[in-house]
Amino acid sequence: MASVQIPIDIPFAPKHIEVDAEFVLGDASERRDAGVNLVIWWVRPDGTERGINQFISEEELHG
Repeated sequence: MASVQIPIDIPFAPKHIEVDAEFVLGDASERRDAGVNLVIWWVRPDGTERGINQFISEEELHG
């Protein structure tokens, strides 16, 4: 999984953001579609952690 750390210096933005993207190959035997698993994680200015985990199918990526 690839990981990028982005420092941000604006008052309303999170202190820290990490974005991970994992490319997933489809597997018919497991009924799994091909696509990208996108994980976005951030630390708010008050120190609390938040995150989003979203799967984007190959069909959505290609339109």
